[in-house]
Amino acid sequence: MTTVHAVTDDTQGTGDADSLVPEDERARAIILRQLASSARTREHLRQKLAGKGISAAVAREVLDRFTEVGLIDDVTFARDYITSRRTARGISQRGLRQELTRKGVPEDIITEALSATTIDEERELALATVTKRWRSVATLEPPARRRRLASALARRGFPPELTYEVIREVEARMGAVGNDDEVTDLIEPD
Repeated sequence: MTTVHAVTDDTQGTGDADSLVPEDERARAIILRQLASSARTREHLRQKLAGKGISAAVAREVLDRFTEVGLIDDVTFARDYITSRRTARGISQRGLRQELTRKGVPEDIITEALSATTIDEERELALATVTKRWRSVATLEPPARRRRLASALARRGFPPELTYEVIREVEARMGAVGNDDEVTDLIEPD
């Protein structure tokens, strides 16, 4: 009869207890600890296992099993991530695509998850961002105000054309229309 010791901390190295635990059990324990705090992508978990010295073959086998039973689901992760980041931070499609790519979500899954977002929703999100920030920049000179608003949208991944359009619209709505060339210069520098 084989004695198996539980691994209690995935930060442990290859100590005595780890050497007695079969590699696939160690892999399962690592994944379960990761998933206990929040959903993770398959790629994130693969990297975590590799960092803990789990062989690629065992990692693939264990990850396949967790995917099969639905504990790892990159499609659901991507959809939930998009909803969360859009609500909390107002991130654009382009910004979300970059973030999901960094998290290891496959491109086809990202495209599928983002396909639910329309151009009108993207525009409304940009408008909401500029409108929300308006109060903090309203007293600035028009060039400085436009720079700040354009920077806020750029950090969230909005395209320059939409940025220009939305800033002009909010300025017109707020009665702060200035020289349109200044806005264009922010978007299309010489």
